Amino acid sequence: MKKLLVSLLTMSLVISAAGCGSGAKQEDAQKGTSAGETATETTENTDKESKAGDEKFVVGYSNRLDSDTFLVDLKNAFSDIVKTDDSIEVVYADADNDSQKQLEQIDNFFVQGVDCLVICPNDGESIVSAVEQANEKGIPVIIFSTESAGGDYYFVGISNIDCGIMQGTYMKDHLSEGAKVLYLGGNSGYQISLDRKDGFYQGLGDFKDKIEILSEQECMYTMDEGMTIMEDWIQTFPEFDAVVAVNDQSALGVIQALIGANRLDNVMVAGIDAIDDAKDAVKSGDMAMTVMQDPVAQAQAVFDAVKTLQGGGEPEKVVQVPLIEITANNVDEYLE
Repeated sequence: MKKLLVSLLTMSLVISAAGCGSGAKQEDAQKGTSAGETATETTENTDKESKAGDEKFVVGYSNRLDSDTFLVDLKNAFSDIVKTDDSIEVVYADADNDSQKQLEQIDNFFVQGVDCLVICPNDGESIVSAVEQANEKGIPVIIFSTESAGGDYYFVGISNIDCGIMQGTYMKDHLSEGAKVLYLGGNSGYQISLDRKDGFYQGLGDFKDKIEILSEQECMYTMDEGMTIMEDWIQTFPEFDAVVAVNDQSALGVIQALIGANRLDNVMVAGIDAIDDAKDAVKSGDMAMTVMQDPVAQAQAVFDAVKTLQGGGEPEKVVQVPLIEITANNVDEYLE
């Protein structure tokens, strides 16, 4: 009997010990699971932080017209600079001279969640709503070429009034009193057109009263329109001494029409932009002068503003790139 009681007592102690050991292991297992979860969360957080550090600063770039030679030069220069910086990604869109299309493309940039907008407005009035929407969303806006009529933005570019002044001053210095001049302006719906024309007359100053402006016509900045309008002028006016054009592409169209009619001799043609073909025309003597805006310098200024914003800084509100008058005297310095 005593042996049976001892055996039962011994079994009870073994079972009790086994139970205690199991509970300890379960507790340790629970502690291990908790630690494992904590480690997993830490790893996930580290991964998220790593991914956040790798996120790029996305720029929505809206161009007025990709077929405009100067704007393409500026866009390509900007793209070349961006390629050297892996922290920036650019999404491009071409408004194709369509204000409504540009607004829709910028709306799409908002949907994509861009960090910054770079815009060459189709016109200064229509772009205001997009600029103001970006302001409400806290998205900084950099504008070039044509300023917006409203909203908060940074401007990079040149003074279109000064471009016109440079043309007018050149004509004042090189034309004789009584000279007959034709002015080929841009579409009056664009502020750039109004500014360049206003600048041209400012550059002429009082000399405007000593020459004759035979005609003023508007065009859409294209070579084809420049040629067509010049062909009509050739039929209308038997004599003229100079043609001042709102940009180089329309000026090159003017030159083609004059060459076709054998009327280029002794006619001064002036443009703006200093695109490669225009510089070649100045070199050959077909064009008297053009105004260089320097697309590479403008692209660099836009990029510098983007980088400042990316770093949380405040770019200069207005950055104006200096203009250069290109004539036969200095064109060789700027030929590629």
